[in-house]
Amino acid sequence: MKMTYRKTAFIGLWAGIIFASCSSDEDMITGKTLPQGKYPVAMTVSVESPIARSSVDGTWTNGEKVTVQAINTKTGDAYNWNDAVSYPYEINNDIPVALTKEETHYWQRSDETKLIRTWYCADGSTSNTLPDSWSVAADQNETGKGYAESDLLFTAPVEVKFGSTANLIFYHQTARIIVNIKKTEGIDSADQIQSVKIGDNNLALSGTYTAPSGTGVTIGTWLPGPMDKTITPFKLSQPTDPSKYIASYTALVIPQNMDGKRLIAIDTELGTHYYTPKEGAAELEAGKVHTYNITIDSKEVTIEIPGSIDWGEGESGSGSIEL
Repeated sequence: MKMTYRKTAFIGLWAGIIFASCSSDEDMITGKTLPQGKYPVAMTVSVESPIARSSVDGTWTNGEKVTVQAINTKTGDAYNWNDAVSYPYEINNDIPVALTKEETHYWQRSDETKLIRTWYCADGSTSNTLPDSWSVAADQNETGKGYAESDLLFTAPVEVKFGSTANLIFYHQTARIIVNIKKTEGIDSADQIQSVKIGDNNLALSGTYTAPSGTGVTIGTWLPGPMDKTITPFKLSQPTDPSKYIASYTALVIPQNMDGKRLIAIDTELGTHYYTPKEGAAELEAGKVHTYNITIDSKEVTIEIPGSIDWGEGESGSGSIEL
């Protein structure tokens, strides 16, 4: 199962489009009320470095549900999301993003501006109400299912005027960890790795989530729940760089701070090894990928933290390995 990683903030998974809005000169008269149900809102949907519900290779599968929410009017100078209307869309292989006809967002006036945002719950759950909490799976190695279904995506609110298109880009709201294990004289085969864990009964698997409410803000805020769990990460079918690593693992986690706590545990033929980040080196930020390259041999264990890739720029840092 191939993993696809790209550094760019926009990748080319266009889920396509949806509806083209057309108008006559008469309808475009400023302030004119438009015919009810005649002009659907035009939208394009893409994903920043996607992880789809049933696949970890960066492609949508058939039937994913996304929710599109729109506000038609402002209260003073601000939009009130309590006044928003939400409708479900469905990813379809023939029509990449299809919306049931009875539930399409339509334009009511030619002088109208809408504020639109979208979310996708990779566990398959749907709701017309934006999630205010989220959980990731403890076992993310079950054929990749737990890993992919731990994803939560959200688009920054976008203002769109009648006659124009809303370009909606999904951003990952969880944090991602990648663990690469280098080939050494002491550990030269993946068969020598007995297990890899994220956390050591000290990790939050759930958290309270507050989505961005204004335009241009792509990442929400988190309050982690109880920090008393461990994650079994997804083992990639191939290392991220087979010339350097014998095995690679990845997991989606609730954004949280792991300073001074055991973040990675690796069992090998040489024993059990723990990585404990130093202060300031383990802020697992939403929308970012945190990579740890680990070298284990008979004499010493070292770790390299090059920083984040794919979802954004993360933090570099250093830490200690306990033998």
